[in-house]
Amino acid sequence: MNNLECLNLRNNKIDNDGVAQIASGLRKNGYNTVNMLRLGHNQIDDQGASFLSDALVDNHTLEKLDLEGNALGVVGAESLAKALESNSTLLVLSLGYNSISNKFESNMDWLKYKSIGDDGARYLADALKIKALRQYGIGRLKHLCTF
Repeated sequence: MNNLECLNLRNNKIDNDGVAQIASGLRKNGYNTVNMLRLGHNQIDDQGASFLSDALVDNHTLEKLDLEGNALGVVGAESLAKALESNSTLLVLSLGYNSISNKFESNMDWLKYKSIGDDGARYLADALKIKALRQYGIGRLKHLCTF
């Protein structure tokens, strides 16, 4: 088995077709393991989040996932939240600077930045009741592969 600590694909114009291929590789975690995946500032929307969510259900090695600065909406946040219900290895999820709407602001006062929106955070908060992430990033990540 080959181990890859960090796959940094930030700022590479990766769209949903590209993330579908990446998600396919994540499902095969028995052959190669990726502990950290940086997909921030690409062109991934709700469909791409759905591909990644499906992969997270099967993947048992990914610990950190950076999706900040994409075009994720409420549907993408909901898809990721559902995946977190069955994923026991993801510890850090960064979703800052996306397009998740602000519908339930009063329920999410603990958010430091409102860029993901309270509606999307509500879906993720529901998932966090089931599985506690060590970090839930909604602000900017400052390091390339250290989260």
